[in-house]
Amino acid sequence: MDRVERHDVLNAVGLAVVLLAMALGLVFGARALFRTVNGGLVDTSKTEEVADTSDSGGSVTTIEDESTTTLEEETTTTEPEVHLPSEVLVRVGNGARRGGVAGAGTSIVEQAGYPTLSPKNAPSTEASIIYYVEGYVADALQVARLLNVAETQVAPMPADPGIPQGEALLVVILGADTAIG
Repeated sequence: MDRVERHDVLNAVGLAVVLLAMALGLVFGARALFRTVNGGLVDTSKTEEVADTSDSGGSVTTIEDESTTTLEEETTTTEPEVHLPSEVLVRVGNGARRGGVAGAGTSIVEQAGYPTLSPKNAPSTEASIIYYVEGYVADALQVARLLNVAETQVAPMPADPGIPQGEALLVVILGADTAIG
């Protein structure tokens, strides 16, 4: 019976050590997590907490050294550049299987101030799509709103957009889903 008791004690001590290590890991992990304040990191290496042992309720006072610094992470988000409509050449194609769609789409785009190339017939398609060259995604999104094309239907220019691209920076293919025309 003595062997079982010693064995149980050793197991309990080992378990206590493991649990203590896990608790310390959680405390230090939580401490590191809570150092992040408003997108910046606070250097708490010189912060002390002093427990007030007077009869005033046992509050904790934080004393910070004057050299405590706040490190702010520099985040740069680059918004896609929007060009003036007059700087964005557009070509509209008709993939809607009904006449006049590309011409009507071209007129809408021109009225908004975009220069256009002559409209073209495109292979039949169900969904309208707008292709853009690099650096013109924001412009493609504006034209999508103008022509009621879903923003999810804006994509980078493929090698063959279905109609001659020419010098166009945006190629619009109006599909059967368009109300234009």
